[in-house]
Amino acid sequence: MPKPKVILIIEDDESIGTVLLEKFKKEEFHVEFAQDGFAGLELALNTHPDIILLDILMPKMSGLATLRSLRKDSWGSQVPVIILSNVSSEKEEVIKSVAKDKPSYYMVKSDVTLDQIVGKVKELMVV
Repeated sequence: MPKPKVILIIEDDESIGTVLLEKFKKEEFHVEFAQDGFAGLELALNTHPDIILLDILMPKMSGLATLRSLRKDSWGSQVPVIILSNVSSEKEEVIKSVAKDKPSYYMVKSDVTLDQIVGKVKELMVV
């Protein structure tokens, strides 16, 4: 049996994090979880997940700061990151930031379903 793909979810909203965690476990992924950008960055650099789901507005270190720090690492510069946020007012800034830090993608939480998030993860990981 193939080794399950590892997803790191970095999300400070406990209810959203729990829903994502449970959904990806049902999809047979191994899931790691952090509730702030600093802890998420440390976990990512130590465990090297196959993909990262990253919130933008978080305590200790924002999602964008986390992404910038991640991209400075040789492994971190290559890992796919899906930014999940409801920050639509900063969408233009986020998209510009994401575009230069590929492989990164942006999804507005309120505009997508869990199945669409899972679909994007599977598409990027070719599961």
